[in-house]
Amino acid sequence: MEEKDKEQREEGVEQDESFTIEPKLPQKSQEKATSSSIKKGYSEKELQLLYELGKLFLETGQLSKAEVIFTGICEVAPLMEWAQMGLAIIYILQGEYELALKRTELVQKISPNNLNAMLLQAIIYLCREDYPRAGTILGEINEKLQEGLELEPPAQRIYKMQLARYHSRQK
Repeated sequence: MEEKDKEQREEGVEQDESFTIEPKLPQKSQEKATSSSIKKGYSEKELQLLYELGKLFLETGQLSKAEVIFTGICEVAPLMEWAQMGLAIIYILQGEYELALKRTELVQKISPNNLNAMLLQAIIYLCREDYPRAGTILGEINEKLQEGLELEPPAQRIYKMQLARYHSRQK
């Protein structure tokens, strides 16, 4: 059963990657792309409420329920990066690092400057003990922060923890 679930998750990622995504959409274009991706009669508000439910399940440790919600959102609106990120977090928690990487890569196709996706990638590489890649990504995040991009305060703390984690393994 577990093998079948993994295959279905991989198929879902492959299906999502079939969408053509413009690499640098301005915010207005991003909103149009998101709105045009909504299918099966769900409004953006309904998808946001579903996301909040999935987030609640994730925060309370109900990963299988959260995964069902986020997968459903990704199927009807694959350009909604927050649902893709939710799946990436679930896959990290389950140790499914390849699936998590595929989701974060998809988010970066949607939004190339998404520092949260980059941060998740650094976490994945640190978990896999791939320190050169983790260091490269942490450096890229630092460069983007220097250029004026920002992380929310919780993500800033996570970034600092990952930097400390990266530097502590080198000693």
